[in-house]
Amino acid sequence: MSVLSYESDLQRLEELRKMSLKNPSMEPLFCVVEPSQACDSDILSKQVSEPVESLQQKYFTWNEEDAAFIEWFQTEVNIPKKPFRLKQGVWVSDCEKFYAALRDDINDGFKGIRARFGCLKSDLLNLKKIVDFKEKEK
Repeated sequence: MSVLSYESDLQRLEELRKMSLKNPSMEPLFCVVEPSQACDSDILSKQVSEPVESLQQKYFTWNEEDAAFIEWFQTEVNIPKKPFRLKQGVWVSDCEKFYAALRDDINDGFKGIRARFGCLKSDLLNLKKIVDFKEKEK
């Protein structure tokens, strides 16, 4: 969904390393590779295989419900182009800026501040309700 930067990859790797120190079952995630074997992808793939994928799925991806809303937003063509009421007390007057802000929130990832507190999901849910309602009216 979003392109990860090298710096964020390093931060996530460091988080994983710290978690592995606290949880012995994660030990297979980190292996010592001799410099002469550093480029041998067969050796690395044998040593680090399924545990990484399962942990990435658990700790470094959107949950299914959030992912569904994000996918909907990224593929929806009928989002409002004119100002609209998102929810009680919240009006969107500049749609393009609002959608750009939502894209920024999505690019911040599931650990972004608005995603962690449910604001992104709430905005996407309300936007979807508006689009669904307008489609029913047609």
